[in-house]
Amino acid sequence: MLAGQLYLHNNPSPPSGDTTSQTTLPFNLTAPTGGTLFNYDTDRDAFPGLVIQKGGSGFGETNPSKYQKWVSSPFHPSTNISGAPQLVFWSAIKDFTVGKGGDVAAYLVATNGSSIHWSVSGTLQNSDWQGGSGTWVQRTLTFAMPSPSNIPSNYWLELVIVVQNISDDDMWFAYDTATYPTYIVWP
Repeated sequence: MLAGQLYLHNNPSPPSGDTTSQTTLPFNLTAPTGGTLFNYDTDRDAFPGLVIQKGGSGFGETNPSKYQKWVSSPFHPSTNISGAPQLVFWSAIKDFTVGKGGDVAAYLVATNGSSIHWSVSGTLQNSDWQGGSGTWVQRTLTFAMPSPSNIPSNYWLELVIVVQNISDDDMWFAYDTATYPTYIVWP
């Protein structure tokens, strides 16, 4: 039975210095240990974290500036799921601007690369994403329970995050640090 947390990581993990933008990153049961938030997208901006441009079109988005994908290792054997999974993440409106709305969509898929066993999605929208804060804010997005509620053997999980067009600006995301641990949790 899958219970606990699957942490989103960078490559390498823990990060060291500026990293390059990578369209697919790992996630697993290992909690992050680093304390520094590095720049995860040196080809996109000069600030720490990952910027995702608004306007992403969902799980199949192909523009690397408009999504980020994390992939787990294949599950061996088949793994049952209990409860509704949640994505707990740290984010901010670009430049930490107070009073701007944010709209994040996340897609969680059990796949073997050629077949999708199940797929769930969720959105989180807030008219003042920062809530008056000039720093990173933690948010939680809940997915509907998939049916069937298992991950077959040799399938893996893929998580894709996009910032939708309705968002007032691009958004930053923090992950893979002990300070900003972003993860999927099952009860």
